[in-house]
Formats: sequence, C-alpha cells, structure tokens
Amino acid sequence: MRRNYMLVFILLSFGVTFAQEEAIFTGTVIDAKTQNLLEIVVVSIQNSSITQLTTVQGKFELHSSIKGEQLLLLHSQSYKDLLLKVNSNSGQTVDLGILQLEDNFSDDVPAILITLLDADLSDYNSSSEYCRKSVKIVEKYVVCGKWLRRI
Repeated sequence: MRRNYMLVFILLSFGVTFAQEEAIFTGTVIDAKTQNLLEIVVVSIQNSSITQLTTVQGKFELHSSIKGEQLLLLHSQSYKDLLLKVNSNSGQTVDLGILQLEDNFSDDVPAILITLLDADLSDYNSSSEYCRKSVKIVEKYVVCGKWLRRI
C-alpha cells in the first residue's frame, strides 16, 4: 500500500513538472540590404541558457518557460546584434515576423588626402614603356611620368 502511494506521488510530480507550458517565439531573419535569408544566426534569451540557431531558411523557433518581459538577442558574425524586448505568457506563441540584421561594415568611406609634389614625380621617366611598368594606382588616380590622371 505504501508503494502505491509513493508511485502515485512520483507520477503526479512528473505530471506537474511536464505540464508547465512554454512560450514559443518564432521568426525569420534576413539581411537588411540584400533581403537574403540568414542561416546560423544565434537567437537567445538574455541571462538564460535558452539558445537556438536559425535554419537554412532563416527561421527559428525558441521555447521559453520564462514568463513576462524578456530580452531576445540575435547575433551573427559580420552583423550588428539585434536586441528585442518581448513579452510572453505561458502557452502563448509569439510570431516576431521578419527580423532584419544590418551588416557591421559602414558605407561611409573616410576621405583620404593624398598630396604629391613635383619632387615626388621627377623620378619617373615619361617613356611609355617605363610608364606601363611603373603605373601606381592611388585612390582612382594613375601616376605616370609627371602627370596625374584620373581613371
């Protein structure tokens, strides 16, 4: 009789443990410029061990038993991290839709000033054979002989 009570108690405790419903976060990750799907993006909930990678189709499905407000982090090499504040309840599925990651590389190229003096150019021979061998490309300009030409 005592064994039966212990068996029932153990089974009930497992049932309560597994009955906890999870919130599910879904979404698709794409590149902001090219609109291509991004695979192998790390999707995680901050300050927890809940982590998932996106599939080849850029999709993820993250299961969390944490209730309330959470921070969802999307991280991939060569892209800026994306941090989202999400709110969930148990048993709820939250579709985050399409999430765009921007690349780390800036489009703004810093201006570079290049100055050349006559003394710098005097070493060059103006013959065409020598010019072909000693052409130097410096920021869209070609130095040949004593002339600076834009290419």
